[in-house]
Amino acid sequence: MPYGPISFVACLHLAAATPNHVIQEGGGNVAVSKNYLTQPLELLEGGFVAVPDGPGLGFELDEAKLIANDLLHDGNPSGHGKYALP
Repeated sequence: MPYGPISFVACLHLAAATPNHVIQEGGGNVAVSKNYLTQPLELLEGGFVAVPDGPGLGFELDEAKLIANDLLHDGNPSGHGKYALP
């Protein structure tokens, strides 16, 4: 199961490209994506998720949301935030 919306999107792309793929776990990441992405993932009817179709993995991180939700740090391993942007 993917941990977080970023790895979840990567798994969605892999699942969409695999002809015999049946189910992708991690639907809770759809709701959490509102804290990370400029355009949160969309839950469709029947529990399906639309695979983002933009460049790369199809999404853009929202730096302001990452800072507001304390998910970003400056590279200092002080324990503040969880992720560092290059």
